[in-house]
Amino acid sequence: MNIPIKYFCLLLFLLLPVMFLNGCGLKKQSTCKPVLFPYHEYNYKAKPQKLSGLYTKKIEDVVNFHGVKIPVQSGWRYEIIFEGTGLKIFKNKDHAFLLNFYKDSPTSSNEYKDFNMVGCQNFSPEIDKEKSSKEFYTDLFFFTKDDLSENSSFWQYYILWLKTEYLREAVEIEHYTGKNLEAFRRNFDQEIEPSKFDRTIEMAIFPEKIAPHFLTLISKIKDDKLFDNFLEMLEAANSP
Repeated sequence: MNIPIKYFCLLLFLLLPVMFLNGCGLKKQSTCKPVLFPYHEYNYKAKPQKLSGLYTKKIEDVVNFHGVKIPVQSGWRYEIIFEGTGLKIFKNKDHAFLLNFYKDSPTSSNEYKDFNMVGCQNFSPEIDKEKSSKEFYTDLFFFTKDDLSENSSFWQYYILWLKTEYLREAVEIEHYTGKNLEAFRRNFDQEIEPSKFDRTIEMAIFPEKIAPHFLTLISKIKDDKLFDNFLEMLEAANSP
């Protein structure tokens, strides 16, 4: 059945505003920029550190922990805890650090799509690929507000928000690279900023041997040299 031309024109007249509004809405949504507050953490970037892979001091023992050779210095002891997922290395109860094993847990970049961005409802930019645990830490320690572009993804805005939570109490952040591992380190100073976490250091360590899985290290010991040496030992012990 043919539609009379006057009704066709009327229908077109009624539909045009709807099409126009929908088009503008999509455009507005794609160009909407979330509000970023004046937080220092947005521009925190890890200080790079290179591991030499050489370590000549005496090692008392070597523990095979989930496929990684963990060196134990002379005068230190170790204990497997948490049903095999944790390794405690210690001199005494006040001088100890804890290693934990974690399986890689990839995160979809739109997993937090319902997370409300301030000043921008229904923010739906381009979706990034799935992120590995190592990529998560890399972005967290290196992506900054200055890296945002006109087409920045949801993940990038989410990482900036997370930096304000994860790095808020950190007094120093560092990134270690060697031939056999990478490590991401946060230092805390309880005297300057008492942390809700009772620790002075936290690291995520990614040995090549168990990639994409990783280890974490936490301790209340305030001794940067001790942990620098531990990473050097770990790098040397796990060389091919």
